[in-house]
Amino acid sequence: MLLTEKIRECCYYYSLCDKNVTKAMTYVDSISRVTFNKYVKIGEMLEYNILIDLDKKGKSKLTIGFAEKLATTIYNPDFQLQIYDQISSLSNKEKKEKLPTLLDCLICCEKTGHQIRLPCCNTFVCVECLYTHMDTIINDIAFVGIKCPCCNVPIKGGFIKKMLLSRRYPMLKWMNNIKYLRDCQGRVFEHTSKKTYYQNLLRKLLAIIRKTERIVSNNIDIETFDFDELVQSDEPKYFGVCQECCPSMTFYRPVHNYNSLKVTTIDKQCVNGEGNIVVLNSDMFKCKTCKGEEEVEIKKCPHCGVRTLKPDGCNYVVCKDHRWCWICNERLEINHNGHNVHYWMGPGTGPYSDECRQSTNYDAPRFILPTCNCNYCHRHGGKRLCKTLECNNRCKVGEEFCGKC
Repeated sequence: MLLTEKIRECCYYYSLCDKNVTKAMTYVDSISRVTFNKYVKIGEMLEYNILIDLDKKGKSKLTIGFAEKLATTIYNPDFQLQIYDQISSLSNKEKKEKLPTLLDCLICCEKTGHQIRLPCCNTFVCVECLYTHMDTIINDIAFVGIKCPCCNVPIKGGFIKKMLLSRRYPMLKWMNNIKYLRDCQGRVFEHTSKKTYYQNLLRKLLAIIRKTERIVSNNIDIETFDFDELVQSDEPKYFGVCQECCPSMTFYRPVHNYNSLKVTTIDKQCVNGEGNIVVLNSDMFKCKTCKGEEEVEIKKCPHCGVRTLKPDGCNYVVCKDHRWCWICNERLEINHNGHNVHYWMGPGTGPYSDECRQSTNYDAPRFILPTCNCNYCHRHGGKRLCKTLECNNRCKVGEEFCGKC
């Protein structure tokens, strides 16, 4: 039996017996426990195109000892193949001497085996540096978009999502073998213990993009995820998150909703005049609420006309026997469609957001009532009240304002 066949057999029974080594070994003949564990480790962690070299003869043969060292030193199969292609022609002794010299990360210059390929320039950098890079940009004072640390090209949204939710993607299952990483403050932590923090990073990133899209009345290109292209204009601006009312990114914080996050802008020419070096600070991006400049907003119920202050939480307003949306000031259904679906436009959105399907012209059903049979609208043939605050006239079906307004 070939060595690779023996390794596959051990892995097969290991998985079949729910990773119980003692039970799996009863199905494999003439093999010690130490050798069985070694075969399983190599079979599960070594890239297949390298594994088959175990069956070769002569100088090109891969020894079982170096195969184990390669599998336990380098977790990413793509990186294994990249390294092995450079040393496959060397002798076994030379391979062992050359391997440590090829593990330097291009960013931090540390020797590490958990490196990942960047999709734009195919450069390998360590996972630690990439996490720190994304963390720093998302939590920075001004948001400029996530770009490749090597070639400065925008990193695609799909790759960012896979990195921050790596446990959900089978192609990145090798990252589960990483025990410890360092955060952007240099503190060591268990990689698996920070999955909630990465989820919050992704939620915050998507919230920033969504709020910026609303400010510039444009949508980001899903393929390129180019933030500069999204915000380009004749009057360039800096975009930043109000740090005072934005939930802080702490290590042990549970999954948080960033729908209330506020993005503000400042003109670049205002802070970069006369060729001076730009020095940004968080106070520049304070929202009107935190500055105390926001006026009290009042709207009236489109059914009965009752004046209502802006709600602090849910935008699905309950008013006697009818319901309406604070954001678009339209009448809604009294069910799940009106309370939830009317506000849902993707992960992280809902009734606590500051936008809805009607306000964003979302291409999906909005569950707005064209006519209503509540006690107030029924008397007027199902018509709604005019949106003008002081006007008590009813509008024609499908209209928002009466003929006088």
